[in-house]
Order: sequence, then C-alpha cells, then structure tokens
Amino acid sequence: MSFGSVFIAMEESMSDQLIDQALVEIPGYRKLPLTKQQLAQRVLITVHAFGMDLDEEEPHFYRTHLEEGAYQRAMQGLPIDDFEQLVLLWHRRGIEMLMAKFEHPAEHVALLRQTLKVIQSGLAGLYRGYDRARIGQLDRQQAILSELALPIIPVYKHILAVPLIGVIDSSRAQQMIERLLDEITTLKAQMVILDLTGVPLIDTGVAHHLLKTVHSARLLGARVIIVGIRGEIAQTMVHLGIDLSEITTRANLQAGVEYALACTGFAIRPL
Repeated sequence: MSFGSVFIAMEESMSDQLIDQALVEIPGYRKLPLTKQQLAQRVLITVHAFGMDLDEEEPHFYRTHLEEGAYQRAMQGLPIDDFEQLVLLWHRRGIEMLMAKFEHPAEHVALLRQTLKVIQSGLAGLYRGYDRARIGQLDRQQAILSELALPIIPVYKHILAVPLIGVIDSSRAQQMIERLLDEITTLKAQMVILDLTGVPLIDTGVAHHLLKTVHSARLLGARVIIVGIRGEIAQTMVHLGIDLSEITTRANLQAGVEYALACTGFAIRPL
C-alpha cells in the first residue's frame, strides 16, 4: 500500500480528532461562526490534499490548497496564527498516526522523507498565500491614498477642480497626469482648474509635469487654468525659466471657477 492511500483511508477519523483537539488548544477556532461539522469538512479537504501529495514526486496539491486557504483567511482579516497552529497540529498528529501503520524502519525513513517534502511545500504555499493577500491589501490602500491625495472634483458641467496639497514629486505628478486624463475623458471635461494653493514648493521636474498636464489635457479638448500660485512659487518659476505665458492663470480658486464658468457659457449671479 502507498503512503497516500493509507493516509486517505484515515482522513475522516483524523479530521474529527483534529477538530476536537483544535477547539481545545486553539482559542481562535472556538470564535469562528462555523459548526463543528463545517470545520471538520474543511479540515477533511486539507487532509485529503496532504494524502494525495504523499504519492507525488513533486508535491503540489497540498501547497495549492494551503495557499488559497491562507489567502482567503487573510482577505477576511483573520490572523495567520490560528491557521498556522492548526496546520502544525495536524502535521504532528497525522505523522504519528501514519507512522503507526508501518513497522519496517526503511518504511519509516521513506515516509519521513516524503512527509517532510510535503510539509515544506505546504508551508511555503501557506506563507505565499498570506503574502499575496498582504501585498494586494497594500496595493488597494495605496490606490485609496492616491485618490485621497489627489481629489478630482466635478465643479459644474464639464468643469473639474484639482486641489493639489503637499509636496509633489515626479511620481505623484505622473499619477496626477494619468488620473486627470482619465477623468477628462470619462466626464468629457472642457475646463480643468489646477489649484496650487496647498503646494509649498515646485522644482523643475514638477513644473515640467504641470506643463505636460496642460498640453495633454489640451489634446483631449480640455483647457487648463492654474490658480493659487503663491509669491514664492511664482519667483521660483521665474528663476527656473518656466514659461507660463500660454497658460491661463488666476489668483485663487474662486476666480478660476468664475472664469471656467464664463468660458462654458455660465456665470454665478446673486439670487
């Protein structure tokens, strides 16, 4: 008989024993909104994947299963500790039960060699699954932060306002161009107001990206107005030789909105 077939023959009784032990030794499993039968079913699937790999030259069933399980748990905000403890618990218990089925020392050696190979493969999958989820969550958080750091506000029909706040480096400036061009296309914007009131400084690289934004928006049929240029930034631009003669500027956001409305045939009037 193969190691895998012997192991799989024991999987149901092993799953029940493991759940009983896990509910005692791992507090996190007592808090899960699952019945004991549901937990046992999940463990049974895991044990079965392990048994299949015991007969594989290159284990992969168990690794894939643990990776997906770890990924799903991490995406649900569940800690790695409880899952890791359960896996290690049943590794120990499973090896003990399997070793008892074979008596010859040579079989013990071969069994240990194969089980260690499967365990190493499975643990690699488990940690890879958590890493995948963590990286995915970081990417989503970064995307959210990028949107918060660069709000694009529809002011009125076909008019967008982009208040820039904080230091703008080349990376953030490139993100601004990409997001803004997407919004111009989606909302069919005709006027874009770039508000620099909250920008403490501008260097040559950022100024280049601002000019690039203006020209790119123009190619999409939108006109850019730059507002809120403070005195020190104006001096820096002059010192750097940045030519804004072809770009419409206004003193502040209010003036920029009034100009944009006038250009699109609207105006703000008292009631």
